[in-house]
Formats: sequence, C-alpha cells, structure tokens
Amino acid sequence: MISRKHFLYDSTMSRIKPIRIAIAPLICLLLSQFLPAAAAAQLARSTIDRPDEVSGYQVHMVYVAVKGSGDYKLDINGQIDTWVKEANKWLQGRLGHSLIFDTYQGTADVSFMQSSYSASDLCTGTCDGLSKLENEYQVENPAYNGSKTLFFVVGDRLSKSSCGWADTPGHLAIMHDLFSDGCNSSINISETGISGPASTLIHELIHSYGINHQCFNSSDIMIGAPECAIDKETFGHVTTTIDLPRKHYVGSEVSDGIDILKMPVWSDFHSNNAYSQIKSTSNSKFVPQLNDGTVYAVIGATSKKFDWEWEKDFSPEARSISCQFTSGTTVVAGKVEKSACTFAVPANLRAGKSFTVTESWNAGPWHGSADVKGTLVRADLTSNPCTDFSCYVGGTTNAFSSCWSSDVTQMRLQQLNQGRWVDIAAVGMTPGGVGCTDKKFPNSPAYKLNFTQAGTFVYRWFMTATSQYESATDTPFAVIVNEDTAPEPSSVDVDAAQAQAIISGKAADAAAVKSEAAAKAAAIAALRRTITCSKGKVLKKVTAFNPVCPTGYKKIK
Repeated sequence: MISRKHFLYDSTMSRIKPIRIAIAPLICLLLSQFLPAAAAAQLARSTIDRPDEVSGYQVHMVYVAVKGSGDYKLDINGQIDTWVKEANKWLQGRLGHSLIFDTYQGTADVSFMQSSYSASDLCTGTCDGLSKLENEYQVENPAYNGSKTLFFVVGDRLSKSSCGWADTPGHLAIMHDLFSDGCNSSINISETGISGPASTLIHELIHSYGINHQCFNSSDIMIGAPECAIDKETFGHVTTTIDLPRKHYVGSEVSDGIDILKMPVWSDFHSNNAYSQIKSTSNSKFVPQLNDGTVYAVIGATSKKFDWEWEKDFSPEARSISCQFTSGTTVVAGKVEKSACTFAVPANLRAGKSFTVTESWNAGPWHGSADVKGTLVRADLTSNPCTDFSCYVGGTTNAFSSCWSSDVTQMRLQQLNQGRWVDIAAVGMTPGGVGCTDKKFPNSPAYKLNFTQAGTFVYRWFMTATSQYESATDTPFAVIVNEDTAPEPSSVDVDAAQAQAIISGKAADAAAVKSEAAAKAAAIAALRRTITCSKGKVLKKVTAFNPVCPTGYKKIK
C-alpha cells in the first residue's frame, strides 16, 4: 500500500527583508500585542476537545508546548482565537465565505498539549511531526477519529525553511516560529492586509484541502518555495490575494483538480460532501482471494486483510477507519491495522453464503468508502453450501456413494424410515463417477437428495442379487439438515451422525432378519392343518402339513 506522504511547504511567510533583532526582545514585543490579562482570565485551559457547537466537519486548534521550551499560553491568552477570527474575516472579505472552526462558547476551542517531543524531534531531516503530534493528541482525546482537521500551533521554530506545513490532501496541519520577524511581523501587515500567523493558517489549511503551491501571482496566498521563483525584494509588500482571476483553485479546478469553494469546509455550508469523497482505485487487488478470484473469508477464523488504495495517494490511518462485515443478519465490526481491516468471522455461519466487507473513513473533510462481496468458506476453503453429510432446508446434495465394478448396472437408494429401509429410487450407474479412479471399480450411482424439512436422515445403497452376485449393501450414511439460517453442523456432529447411522442401519438389518424369520414362521404355520380324531369317546387333535389320525383313531369330519 502507498504510505501517507508528509509534504513540507514553505508557507511563504518571509514577507519582509530580515530585520535583525534579538530573539528575547522580539518575544516580549509580540507578547505585548496579545490579549490583555483581563481577557485571558476568562479563558480556561483544556487538554481535551470540548463539546462541539456545530456538527460535522470543523478545524480544531491545538496549542503545543514542546519539550524543553516555555509555555507561551497561546491557548488561554486569546491569541489563537484572534488569528482564527482574522483569517475568517479575511476570507469572508475576499470569498464571501468563512471556514468552520471548532468553537466553545463562541470562542475558538483550543486544546492544550504538552508534547514529549522537542522542536528538533518534530523536524530534523524529515518533518514527521504531524503524525507524532496526532498520536499524542489521541492519548488525551481517545474519542478522536480523524474527522476533524487538527491544526497544531507551536510557538518555537521547528524548521528554518517554513512557517508551517500540512498533509496534502489530509487532515493535519501546523504553524510554528510565531515569534520571528519572518513568520510573524507587524511591520508589513499594512501592506499585505493580513498577519503572518493568520496567513499561515489559511495557507496550510488550503494545502490540506488538496491545493499545492501556486506560482501564477506573486501576491497569491498559496505562492511558495521551492516550486515558485520568489522575488524577496518585493515579496510581502503587496496586498495578499487569493486566486484573483478565479481560474486556478477558487471557482476552478485547473490547478490541482480541486475547487476549494466546493469543499465541505465553509460555515455557510456552501459545499457538497460528495465533492470531497475519495474513491478507491484498487478494486479487489488487496483483499483475500482464492486462485479462481473468489473473495473469501473462513468461517470461525480471523479473516485475512481487506485493504484498498485510494485516489490522490490517500492512505487513511486506523483511527479514522471503520470496518464492517455483514452476512445476512450477522454484522461484525472489524479490527483496523494501519489501513486494513480484519474480522473475527463467526463460527455459526454457513459456507457458500455471501458476505460484504465495507471500509469507511473520514480524514478531516475527506472521506471514502469501499466494499467488496465475497463467499464464506470452510477451513479447507470449500464453499459448497451442502456437503455429502450436511445440508439445509431447501438445499440439494449428491447422495454419498462408493465405487463399484462395471458389471453392476443398477443400485437402489434406500432411506431408513421408522427403523425400516425403504426404497427411494432405482438408479443406474455412472461411468467414471466422482472419485472412482480405480479401473476395477469405475462406476458409481448418482442421485440428488432434496430436503424440505430439518432433521437427520439416514440412507444406504442396496444392490439386488443377480446371477453373478449376491445382494450387497453400502455403508449407511447420514445427512444432517437444519434451517437455512442455522449454522452448519460441526465436524463432531457430522461424525457422530455417521456413527449413529451405522448403528441404526445394523439395528434395522437385525430387525429385518427377525421380521423375515417371523414371516417365514407365520407362512409355515399357515400351511399346517388341524384335524380331530376319535377312538370311542376319546378325542384327539392332530396338526401337521398332512395330518393323519393315529392308529385306532378315526377322523371326524
């Protein structure tokens, strides 16, 4: 899978020639421009995202105090809220729309986070600080699922080449170096019309909405290095604009295939959620498949990984993903590993039934959903709903049979019914039957059993005696049939049914032998006659096939 790419952007905040001023005096100068202490007292610090005042997508601000640095209290002195309001006022004046920021009691809801990372930890060599900070944020906010854009604010300098960066597209952004003349100077606000931090805030958010650096106008808020050639003598001394010709990324999709006005990020809902939908591009490439291409999941086992690739090289992370496995009325929530889903497939499902796996995710304003249909299989990867020894009401299976010599031309299928074998059908033999590879025994009978009710049914094949052979029977076998919605019988149940079928078959055979003996005895008894004989006054009854009175006796008519 394509991993998430973190893009480092020069946020173009070097808007004036460098002014050489000591860092400490500069910090004092800037802090003096922040909200007065009276206002600060009205704002409480919170390490968690407080209850939302609007539903749906929004930008949540997070003030980060990095390890080894001071706490500039930007969350409680009102400074971040000031930048948020300035950014929206600027956008409203130029686009007629303002972004949706997370608010609490009408003020920007800013979370505080004391990071375990130092400034160099967040950006040395590669600036991978966004994912690090997001992981720390989720520890404080376990319910966080990536559906908001997190905008981190760090007072210290993390990189010499930028004032911020963002995932493009994505749901994470950051601004930093808030006390330097390059990223936050009040000297040229009158020329640009916007402060450095407010401009960085807009710049990085638009990056997260999928827009790269734009080089068509040196005054555009999305100009940036190294893509654009910037005249440092004049840059930052003209009014900042945002796609003045409306031909690139505002009211147009020319630049990066995205019109930010159509994104679902504006407070007046001048947007469409369908516009920010990311579609999967990999179809079934990263889902478990059998050799024939069948998507599968093994009953009673943990499934293999279901994963997808997405447009714009999006690779959603576990926290933003939800997975669902559905088969009939059974619904199972999946476990997410990186960007893939796995499922504990219930053991009470039936092979051959279909299932659907759906992966959905939200990352800031971006969202995607992909699904795939598959077939449930057993541990041996077979998927026929009915086997030789199990089926369901309404199902059909082939009657189990053995292989016979070629001179056996017909068999009778019998069913055990109330302790007696009853003929079901006379069946001709099929040359080369399933599994009959021995040339001496190439044939087998073929008959489909249909089931209209649940139960355990016992069968056998019977060969009538011929001039060549005595009568013969095959081993009795049982088929367990249950309702369509019931789970498939276990191997233990099937084995037990087969053992019982043999016992029941032998009992039926023994009963048949006993019944046949009794019938013969009755038939024999039916052929005997009784006569009455007399000798004087003495009477005597004689019973035999041909009864004759004893000597001296006469038969009485």
